[in-house]
Amino acid sequence: MPPLTTPRPATPPCTTSLFAATRPPSFFKQCLTTPAATLVWGQSRCQRADVAAPAPRSYRRRAETPHPNVRRAPRGIRPGRREPPLPAEVDTAERLAEIARATVTVARERGTHAVTLRAVAERLGRSTAFITHFVPSRAELMANALELARSRWDDERRDELGGLLGVERLAALTRWMCTSSPEESVFRSLWIEVIADVRAGHDRAYHLLRSVTDATYASFLEGARAADRAEAARIADILYLYCRGYEVKSVEDPEGWPDDRVQHSLELLLRVLVFDRADAATSA
Repeated sequence: MPPLTTPRPATPPCTTSLFAATRPPSFFKQCLTTPAATLVWGQSRCQRADVAAPAPRSYRRRAETPHPNVRRAPRGIRPGRREPPLPAEVDTAERLAEIARATVTVARERGTHAVTLRAVAERLGRSTAFITHFVPSRAELMANALELARSRWDDERRDELGGLLGVERLAALTRWMCTSSPEESVFRSLWIEVIADVRAGHDRAYHLLRSVTDATYASFLEGARAADRAEAARIADILYLYCRGYEVKSVEDPEGWPDDRVQHSLELLLRVLVFDRADAATSA
């Protein structure tokens, strides 16, 4: 005879049995020997109620958020310590001169092709960002070095010419332009690179050089008028081209064109173009 009631379905395995199967005996021994009032049952563990559980992350974030009325010390500065002093006023002219000197040193030791922002920064022991704060590009780096060259040329020309006038001033200017030194050779290499590729962003350096050369030619022309006013322009052209050609040749072949060789030919040129004409004009 069939049963009057439908049998209940089989009870699925109790999760507590699975929980028990994964726990060592010492776990249950601890729980059984601890008063029930002090036990807190969790999903996977039991812990003592007198031990504070870590707060959830959301609560920790909320607790770490400062109150808007509470002032916190700036990052990197511990409370109770003074803030670092503000940097001293930067002398831009001195920084540019320092960078220019380092540029000339790099060019003298490694050649003008090695003049880069990174190379100059390494020479100064600075970062590239420090260099670009004052000279943002390689073209500006070259122009800055030529600014240093122009200031030195002006000082040397002033000392060399002094109070000379007329043909003596013209001769002294020509002799001064046809001399060389290790640093002068570096300056010449820099301006040769600038005039060789103006399209590479060397506009500022190019115009700087043009201002120097135009002023130099004006000095040649003024001195040539004292020798022969009628042929002053041609005399100035010849002497100016001689000096500029020597500057290029001194970079291309410095051993083949030493100063003494250049000075001997220059003295012949000065005697024919300047001194003889000046003597003839005085005799007449």
